Amino acid sequence: MAFVDAATGHFHLGQVVDDEQHGCLRTLLAQLRPDEIVINEQSLSRDAYTLLRRAVPDGLFNPLPRTAFWADKAACTKALEAGKYFDKDTIGAAAGAALGVCLLELASHPDGVALEDCALHLHH
Repeated sequence: MAFVDAATGHFHLGQVVDDEQHGCLRTLLAQLRPDEIVINEQSLSRDAYTLLRRAVPDGLFNPLPRTAFWADKAACTKALEAGKYFDKDTIGAAAGAALGVCLLELASHPDGVALEDCALHLHH
């Protein structure tokens, strides 16, 4: 999951393990109060899909097909490198390094990275 705080410019990226009642998802939705949600329409349970759908008004819930997302780590890395998203001349060395470290940690960790771990890298 990823979310952006447009007011502060902070980008948060991570993964959570949830229970059958979707307690983590419910908590995140209550705390974040998202303005828009974009999801892979085929990657969620019916209950999680319904929770997310009800969290935002019509038109701001965007379920996209699986093809709109990178298939694996190699495809993601290739696209990010080709687009020069972390190029020091484009966004600055500090910002590029912080986001790059965060994405590499997430990709290499077997269970994903906690949101707080990623946020620490991005705020420094």
